[in-house]
Amino acid sequence: MGWKGTLRSVNAAVNRMEREANRRQRELARQQKIQNKINELEQAAYEVEIFNDYIKKIKTIHTECSPVIDWMRIARQAEPVKPTRLSAKEVAAKRKLENFKPGIFQKLLGRSEEAKKKLQNKVIAAKCEDDEVYENALREYQLDMLSWSDECGLARKVICGDPQSYIHVLEKFGGFKEIGDLGTGLQFTVSEEAFVGVDLNIHSKDIIPADSKSLLQSGKLSVKKMNKIMFNELFQDYVCSAVLRVAREVFAVLPVDKAEITAVDEILNRSTGHLETQPILSVLVARDTLESINLDAIDPSDSMSNFVCNMEFKKTSGFNVVERLSWRVEVA
Repeated sequence: MGWKGTLRSVNAAVNRMEREANRRQRELARQQKIQNKINELEQAAYEVEIFNDYIKKIKTIHTECSPVIDWMRIARQAEPVKPTRLSAKEVAAKRKLENFKPGIFQKLLGRSEEAKKKLQNKVIAAKCEDDEVYENALREYQLDMLSWSDECGLARKVICGDPQSYIHVLEKFGGFKEIGDLGTGLQFTVSEEAFVGVDLNIHSKDIIPADSKSLLQSGKLSVKKMNKIMFNELFQDYVCSAVLRVAREVFAVLPVDKAEITAVDEILNRSTGHLETQPILSVLVARDTLESINLDAIDPSDSMSNFVCNMEFKKTSGFNVVERLSWRVEVA
């Protein structure tokens, strides 16, 4: 083959390599497009799942609750037992010293006294170890005594209906974190008659999403501005669910039979044109009534009919301002 034939062969090989490289590039681009599509669909499904989980969460806050605190049991718990100093290690070391008999090699090498001295030192060390064990136990006992005294003292105050103790218990033991994480603040009041009131400062714009998310038949994500009726209904369910949750938490940590829960939000005052914090739901929740309800199966908004309740709500306009319940009248 001449040089021209060789050159043609080289050019043909180069062209084949370029065509193959281009083919591979197109195939990779096609695969990347498919992968991007899969990633897009997976991301869409993930976003819809997160959205649906959040909607479910804000409508079912009432289904969880902290453990019930038995203040009577706490008040009656036995005082910690003061530890007794034991000399187990010292006694064992002394026994070895008393039973010591030098061996024949110790006698021959003149090491009997040295071996005995070691055992005597071990007695001293064992005594120190017994002292340390006792001191540690004593320190732990003193801490237990402080804790026992505080717990019993608090329990007795709670049982007697001390208002300040009620507030302390609600703030320290009430499981309100989930509600707070959603942007809802709480304020507690306790009367001299040990009646508990809780205000939920709700911020609807921080709770209910502005957009709804769903999947199209193609699997793509659809994001639409949430319609007013859906927004209002979700907000009502959240408020009522939060009210039930707060009542459950109050009953879990305090020995009370009733609690007044009032949800407040910024509502437009049509006479001034300004937003004002006003009650939108005020409920007197009775413990026995709440405990008789199957909380896992209820619609939180519909459940308000079980209680003395002030609520004015329309799907098209949402909550209206209501009068705060007068618990002094309702409890009588």
